[in-house]
Amino acid sequence: MARSPRQIPPGTLPIAGPLAFYATWFHNPQKPIKLSTYWVHHAHIATSQGVMVLAVPLSQKKKSVALLPSDDKWMAFWLKSLRSAYGKAPFFEHLFPEMEEIFARCQAKPLTEINAALHELMKRWLLFSDLPSPLCEWDTRRHRRLPHIICHPYLRVHPLDPSHIPFLSIIDLLMHLGREGRLWFLESLVVEQKA
Repeated sequence: MARSPRQIPPGTLPIAGPLAFYATWFHNPQKPIKLSTYWVHHAHIATSQGVMVLAVPLSQKKKSVALLPSDDKWMAFWLKSLRSAYGKAPFFEHLFPEMEEIFARCQAKPLTEINAALHELMKRWLLFSDLPSPLCEWDTRRHRRLPHIICHPYLRVHPLDPSHIPFLSIIDLLMHLGREGRLWFLESLVVEQKA
């Protein structure tokens, strides 16, 4: 398991962040969201075998200001894993090519740029363009809790215990609901913040 970075550049976003992050942002767009630095370079997806963790290996150069992936091989692994997990999902053929384009464009770029590009894609798909940029407060504790959300399950390719849904990447929701994901946030989800 890759170690979480201890220094996060200002404005950094999680990579294809968990649903709990996007739900909190949707319901409280002006409020800072406290997250573990784990989510800067990890995303959870649902597969036929259960939840899978996708990670970005980071460079160990301590003097680097930016978060730099150690190589680009992780991109190929992510795309292969996403294709395997969501190839039969309703919106795969629409969303996946755009993700491929982002990864191709962002090779050798800092992780902050990759995360921001993926966020803009998710934001556009969810019709969240009217919301301000999320405010993240990063915590180096690996097990810092995500914001607590109460959510309803949605139809998915791979059945999953509903308790895992808040931890899943926003990619999972969009692959299954597409632009209707906004309605899922609006109608099926209540957000609370745990201390």
